[in-house]
Amino acid sequence: MAYTITKADERYEEFGMKNFEAASRALSEYETKPERYQASLDRRLHIGKQIPELLEREQCDVLVVPSWTETTANTGGCPQISIPIGKYPSDFRTKSSPSDGRLLEGPGIP
Repeated sequence: MAYTITKADERYEEFGMKNFEAASRALSEYETKPERYQASLDRRLHIGKQIPELLEREQCDVLVVPSWTETTANTGGCPQISIPIGKYPSDFRTKSSPSDGRLLEGPGIP
């Protein structure tokens, strides 16, 4: 990380490395509990595995959801494809580029 921070060619801020550093700091500041992680993973796997059961029961081949929807499909072993359809809703959070403030996500943006 020290090299990336000090070398302008690495474009540290442009590639969101401050976010990476914040995540690294958070990991070191919070106590990690393997049993809590395993419980969370087990739950996500269980939920994800229910997707094929739902599709079979409803005689459905695919789930279509807005691109901003978080799903557990890939966790359950189901393929997941994200295709931007429509635009973000009016109450969607705004996300800007850390390097230049350019708006990346927000209400009304496709």
